[in-house]
Amino acid sequence: MSDHHALAHWQNTLRQVLSDYVNGNFLRVRAKWSFPIKWGISAYAAEHALRKLIYAAYPLAGHFKTGSLTAYLDQFNSWPLASSDPETVLLAALTQGYLLLAELVRQLPEVRTDTVHLEREFEAGTYRQRDPDYFSPVVRLVHFIRRQMVPHLALAAIHGSVGDLNYARGYSDLDTWLVLDEATVTNAALLRQFARKCYRSLTDLYRFDPLQHHGHMIATAIDWQWYSENWLPLDTFKHACRLIPDKLGPEIRVRDSALDARYSFEELEELMRLRYARRWRPETAYELKDYLSILMLAPALYLQAKGLYVAKQDSFQLAREHLPGANWDAMRYATQARSAWPYYRSCSMEIVRPPNVFLVNTLQRRPVRRASQATLESFPAACLGSAAELNEQMADGAEGSTGRYDALKQEL
Repeated sequence: MSDHHALAHWQNTLRQVLSDYVNGNFLRVRAKWSFPIKWGISAYAAEHALRKLIYAAYPLAGHFKTGSLTAYLDQFNSWPLASSDPETVLLAALTQGYLLLAELVRQLPEVRTDTVHLEREFEAGTYRQRDPDYFSPVVRLVHFIRRQMVPHLALAAIHGSVGDLNYARGYSDLDTWLVLDEATVTNAALLRQFARKCYRSLTDLYRFDPLQHHGHMIATAIDWQWYSENWLPLDTFKHACRLIPDKLGPEIRVRDSALDARYSFEELEELMRLRYARRWRPETAYELKDYLSILMLAPALYLQAKGLYVAKQDSFQLAREHLPGANWDAMRYATQARSAWPYYRSCSMEIVRPPNVFLVNTLQRRPVRRASQATLESFPAACLGSAAELNEQMADGAEGSTGRYDALKQEL
């Protein structure tokens, strides 16, 4: 494993743990339903996250000889988590981890410099005019970000179908992109403050889409100096809208994302193959929408595996041009299901708004299940086979058109 790949793996792990923390994935169950009265993360979740960070950091020792890396490994490999506050330990590992990442990135050769085009600003009036009831959670969320979260952010945007208003009412989820500033991600007290605000903001994210399968998408100003387009292609920002003044500027430094792209596409291909082999069927509307969302991400990940980083909304036509003879039946079904997806929104919950996302999801679960039952029952089993076939054709097309896979295998 090269120094580039070792550091990329460490960065991806660090970013994933940070994202899980600020989106509340490590919270104890009691804290989830009693927030904002109580707050506290699970010791088990903290220990698991800490182990992920340490395991990902160990390969760095073979490439970087710095005292700070040695100190980081020594400190968190032997930290007595059982006798400490789990959140304190996790915050220390994250904040010191990002300081370490910034130091190690500076030791690598210069990478490609590119430009982020994020010129359109979010206008609440535009969304209210389009559909005031439907977009009310979006407007509330943006107001909360601008009022409460902005001191911690270097950039915030909405992308995807809500960002460019090519949405499907009832199906579209809310894709946010939050970039924490360096002061917050390297200071435990500030990061703790942000995590509470971030978890609170999820209520409107899930009020907009009860079947949302991810929280806020997270990166940091430090990641901006060594960015992977596998996270979010730069082309995506052309369709996005800015929520706060941009503190980062247009310049961004982009690292080689080929290995990240390869892993992401192979994971998707393996998932589609396993679902078909096991004759999987979705049992809930959440499972069905999650499956369709992953399926509709396939063209973008296929193109990334070929070295083409484009916005998701532009990937469908471009992928068809690259694979004109492929079986696109599964994608046609997914597109039709997206257009016909049932819309549900509780009027009473607009009046009496639950204080946290745990209660929002609990109160919405049964009505959403009833509203989506017909769509769930109409899922065609043939979709699994055509999806697996399409992804196999994509894999053949990616490997047959580029030598990047062979080059990567030699480096590992």
